[in-house]
Parts: sequence; C-alpha cells; structure tokens
Amino acid sequence: MEDFTTNGVECSAPETIIVIGAGHGDQLASYLCEGTRRVYLVDPDPECGQSLRAHAKTDDRLTIIPVAVAGNTQKSSYGVMHFWNNAAFNGLRQGDGLLNYFPGIRKVSTATVEVLGVKDLFQRVELADGRSNTLVLEAMGENLEIIRQLIALSLLDSFNQVALSVSQEKLFDTDESAETCLMLVQSAGFELRQHKHLGFGVSRYVFERRSLIDQFQDANQKLQAADAELSEIAARLTSSERARKKSESRLKVASSERDIARAEIERMRNVGARTTANKSVGSENKLLQDKVASLQVKLSEMEARAKTAEDSCVHRDARLAELTARQPKISTQVDSLKQEAREAKERLKSEETARVEGLKRLTQVETDLEQKSAELTAATSKINQMTELLREREASSDVAKEDTKNSDQLEIEALQTKLDQKELEHGVLLRSQAALHSDFTKLQEKYEALYLDKKNQDTLLMTVTARLTAASGYLHQLNGSGESEVPPALKTSVVPGEDSKPQGDAKP
Repeated sequence: MEDFTTNGVECSAPETIIVIGAGHGDQLASYLCEGTRRVYLVDPDPECGQSLRAHAKTDDRLTIIPVAVAGNTQKSSYGVMHFWNNAAFNGLRQGDGLLNYFPGIRKVSTATVEVLGVKDLFQRVELADGRSNTLVLEAMGENLEIIRQLIALSLLDSFNQVALSVSQEKLFDTDESAETCLMLVQSAGFELRQHKHLGFGVSRYVFERRSLIDQFQDANQKLQAADAELSEIAARLTSSERARKKSESRLKVASSERDIARAEIERMRNVGARTTANKSVGSENKLLQDKVASLQVKLSEMEARAKTAEDSCVHRDARLAELTARQPKISTQVDSLKQEAREAKERLKSEETARVEGLKRLTQVETDLEQKSAELTAATSKINQMTELLREREASSDVAKEDTKNSDQLEIEALQTKLDQKELEHGVLLRSQAALHSDFTKLQEKYEALYLDKKNQDTLLMTVTARLTAASGYLHQLNGSGESEVPPALKTSVVPGEDSKPQGDAKP
C-alpha cells in the first residue's frame, strides 16, 4: 500500500478500512490490497457517490455510505455541505480561514446532506477483531472533533493505523490544525510513521499504534486483576478469621454447656441412686430418671454440635492456611507486575520525550520548508520578471542583435580555426608521446638486460676474488716453506692426472 509505508517497508494489510471523506475514490488503488476484506467509503457528495458506485460494481469489498460525519453530532440529522472550487476543502464547516490563506479559492455551491454522529456511523460498520483496522480521515474541518469522539467512545482503540489529511493552519471555524491533531492522536497511543506534503499547505500523516502502549495496557490489566484477586483473598481471609473466631466462641459455649449437662447428669444419677434405696419415693425417682434421660439426649446433641463445630474449625483453618500460603505468591506476582508497569512507564516516558523532540524537529523542518517555498516563489517571480525584461530587450534590439550575431559568427569561425589547429597540435603531441613511450619501453628493457649482466658479472667477480685470495695465500706459503698443500679454492683449477703443484710460475 503506497500510502501506508514507512521508509519503503510495506505495512501489513488491514482487514477493514474506513475512509471518511472518500471523494471520487482516487486513492482506492492504495486501499484495495491483498488481505483487505472490507472498505467503507463515507462521502455525502452525490457526484462522488456516482464515481464510488462505479468502483463498487467492480469490487464487492466496497461499501458506500453516502453521509457526512460530524464529531459534535449525537443523533442523525441534516446539515449544510459547503462545496469549494478545490474539493479537498469540501465539508460542513465555514471556511473563513480559506479565504485568508488562499485568495483564489471560492465557494461553488451548498447542499443539504444527511449527517451522522461518530457512534451512529460505527453502528453501521463491522470492524475486524485484533485491531486489524485502518481509519482514513479526509474530512477537513471535522477531523479533530471526530478524533475526540473516537477517543471518548474508546473506538480509536480498535484501529492499528490512522491516516490523517490536515492543514498546518486553522482554515475553518474550529481549532483544527496539524499540531493539535498530531498531539491528540499521539496521546492516544499512536506514533507518526509517515509524513507527506499534498500541496496547498495540506499534509498527510500516517500513524501506527505503539506496541509499548499495548504492553503497558496489558500489564496494567494484569496488575488490576492481581490486585482484585489479592483484595478478594484478603476479604476471604478476614471473613474466615471472623468465622473461625465465632466458631471458637460457639465451641467454647457448647463445651461449657456440655460440662454443665454432664455435671447435672451426674448429680441426677447420684440423686437417683439415693432415691432408689428409699422405696417410699418411687414416683419421684421415676421423674428424676426421665429428667436424666432427657439431659443425656441433650448432651448427645451438644456433643454432635461440638463435633460439627470442631470439624468446621479444622476445615476453615486448613482453608485459611491455604490462603495464607497463596498470599505471598500473589504478592510476589503483584510486585513483579508493578515493577513491569514501572519499567513500561519509564520506557513510555522516554519514548514520549523522543516523540516530542521528533515533533519539534518536524515542526522546524516544516518551517524551513515553508521558508524555502517562499524563497522559491520569490525566485520564480524574479525569474519571470527577468524573462519579460529580456523579451522586451530582444524585441527592441533586433538590428543590434543581427550585428552581434554576425560578429559572433565570425568569432566562432575564428575560434573553430584555432580549435582545428589546436587539435592538429594535440595529435602531433599524442604521436610524440606514443614515440616517447615506446623509447622508454625499449630503454627499460635494455636497463633490465644490463642489470642482469651486471648481476652475473658481480657474481663472477666475487668468485674470481675468492680464488685470487686463495692463490695469494698459497703463494705466501710457498715463499715461506717451499711446499704446501694446494688450497681447496685452487683445486678446481688443477688438471686431473698432473702434479698437484702448480707448474713453473703459473699464476691463478
């Protein structure tokens, strides 16, 4: 996709694209790439609608929504659409700033069109899951309010890419400008990936969602979930502790009642034993036995209740111990998530600082570009003036121009003659240079041969010198002793079969 590339690297194709302010569909070629399933084209202009429907007949992925979108509208209504002689500025807003910055622009017509709010529009479209969606905003004058509503309704979180066409200046009766829109989109978790000038002070900005923001949000959600679980565990621990204390209190009361009942049963038994010995009180003994039986039943019930309370306390103690054991682990996880969140915040802070610096540099570059454009315009105007002046001078000096032409022709001929002569001399010099190069080559070859001969002579001279030295030593020995052995250096000069001594005054 041409409009959604960053430094020549193509971004992944979105499954769903929403174009608000589609116009005649001039950019459809960049939207309809492989992998895109649906493209919603939103534009209220009837003439644009005809062009868009013609495109939709050849591609079933296109869906036409012939309405205008207003960020400050909550319900479906009708509004006035302003059409200018530059279709890029068509919209619902009064373009008072347009007349100030572009004197040649004028309003062509107006029309009543259907207007939808952002929420109503998104009820008519179907977005893909996983943020594989792209939003293209070409509704100049309404872009800022639309972005604000998308952020307020948390709809901007559904998009991975946002393309925005906006002017550097405030052209409409809103505070919409490139600076305000950039700050708003970047504060929503997007980073600027591409910037392109479209002319008339309008630029297109392409944003992509920062992965660091997603990581921070995921870590924050995990942290909130862990905090909620920790709070629930703490509440359950508090509740279990209260129930345990209550059960212990009830258990103490039941134990006390059981002890009282046992004492009463024992007393009744003693009374029954004493009354059994006394036959005169049989009826009273019967009543006491009934009372003892009743107390025994009550005692059994109290013991069962005490057993149940004890079992409940044991179960709650075990549950309390389990929750207490889990609490350090949860606390560790919470601390880890908090640390990750702090690190993500630090990275986000550094990235935000870099983004601000980049925005400052971008603003400076745009300012320099505007200055260069102004200088270029001034230079173009000056060139046009000079061109007109030259034309006037040419028209007023035809005769002088003819004379000048003749003298120039004569001068050109003289220069041509000199050029031919120089070329001839250049050819002679080239041939001389070639001859000199050939002589130099021959001299170099001769030098190499002489150098080789000199080297051989030096070798021979060294050999002869060695033999002369040996012969001189031999002669000195002959003069001193009369006879001596022939030095090894002279043995090579002795002829085989003859005496090893030198003959007569033979010299080496």
